[in-house]
Amino acid sequence: MTAEASSKDAAAMQVLHNASLKDAMPTHKFGGRPAGLLLPFVAVTCFLAVSFAQYVFFDIPSSIGQYLIDDIGIRESQYGFITAIYSVPNIILPLFAGLLCDNFGRARSYILYYSLVVLGSFVFNLGAAYPASANSWTAFIVMVLGRGIFALGGDNGLVANDVIISMIMPKRFITFSLTISILVGRLGSFFAMNTIPFAVSRLGLTAVMYGTMPLLVPFTLAYLTAGIVGYITIKRRKLILKATTVKPDVEEFPTAEADVRPATTPLYARVGALFRVPSVGILLALLILPSAGIVGFGWTSVGQVVLVARCGLSPTAASRLVSVTELIAMVSPLWGFLIDRLRGQLLLMIISALCSITAFAMLIITPRWPLIPMIMQGLAFSIVTPSCWSSVPLCLPKAKIGITLGLLTCSLNLGMALTGFIGPTLLNIDPRVTLLWFLGAGVLTLIVTAVFIVYDIFGNKGRLIWNRWSGLDVEDAVVIENKLYATANQS
Repeated sequence: MTAEASSKDAAAMQVLHNASLKDAMPTHKFGGRPAGLLLPFVAVTCFLAVSFAQYVFFDIPSSIGQYLIDDIGIRESQYGFITAIYSVPNIILPLFAGLLCDNFGRARSYILYYSLVVLGSFVFNLGAAYPASANSWTAFIVMVLGRGIFALGGDNGLVANDVIISMIMPKRFITFSLTISILVGRLGSFFAMNTIPFAVSRLGLTAVMYGTMPLLVPFTLAYLTAGIVGYITIKRRKLILKATTVKPDVEEFPTAEADVRPATTPLYARVGALFRVPSVGILLALLILPSAGIVGFGWTSVGQVVLVARCGLSPTAASRLVSVTELIAMVSPLWGFLIDRLRGQLLLMIISALCSITAFAMLIITPRWPLIPMIMQGLAFSIVTPSCWSSVPLCLPKAKIGITLGLLTCSLNLGMALTGFIGPTLLNIDPRVTLLWFLGAGVLTLIVTAVFIVYDIFGNKGRLIWNRWSGLDVEDAVVIENKLYATANQS
């Protein structure tokens, strides 16, 4: 058989399989368009509602911090402990969250994590309201307990959210879906930071804390619906994949070792296999540490005090400048839309690193015109999230998506924690030294990206540089496998 004939037969096999796949896909009641995207988009809509509610309750402590100090009488150090109890544990917890998603079940893990978020929010609000607020130490203990429970589910829930979206959405929509989820979460933060303080100033702390508790009911319904619909969607896609898979028509002959039981894998080997992260995941974690953990979210957490010290601005003006970064970062879905069609994540990360380096270099050279550096930093920040998180489902097997997303979240929180401790300390020396910390993180991002590009070309088939695998989905993977089977049989 010639190579040309073999190629024609394989192509014919692929056409037949595409036709059978189209027939196997369920259709809408009216028309003949496939209905395979209906459930995924319903699930993503529920995930967006959950993301909005989570960020609203996440930022309630930040929005009422001054009221906790003035009205209840807790000390600044106590308030710092309330905020730190969330970030420090999440340097490690998301790693186990991804592991739990991969082995316990994505939907079950998702529901478990957000149950903790709702419970923690309820307990925190109780601590900030009367009668607990009548005693500052009682209020402090209850709020710490609530925030600790929230921490057990907060970032873990985000990991489970990303894992399920990666499982249910076609690859051509994954990046856009993930970035829309992040955008909606930032809108939730904006809502909390602007409405909660205003309401407290008019109604009082206790009234607002009790008034926000009923919002936990639709929050609960949203995450339960999201988990159930996500579970159904995952099962449905697996059934479609199983129903349309054509197995090779090759008879398997028994071997002499057929009755021999395989050797039992040692426990340490099984545990190591669970925690083993592919090289792409390690490189992504190294990339996220400086780009998202330090330059991105780290800057938004300490940028106000740095701009006050360096540029002589008022706290209000400095906060508005930092908010410019968050505002511009909301264009992330646009980058996600382009990545879904063109790829090029690593090329975009080079642009992001160069923008960050230029922005902080300008602030070091002169304190004048800080708006321009903040615009550039916002552009850099908007690129990081869709470029890094979207790379996980595009390059890794499904069994490793959860553990890798957990590792990425751990790396992000590590960068934020380092910046939270190191940034203010360097500020006591000179504001420019603090800016050098962020400039160095931008340079490190550029170096890691360059190494990643070399690995992607030679070890990852260039998946993160060009559009070679754009739009590849599980159904397309079946076609590729069947093409290989057909070629082998014809040979």
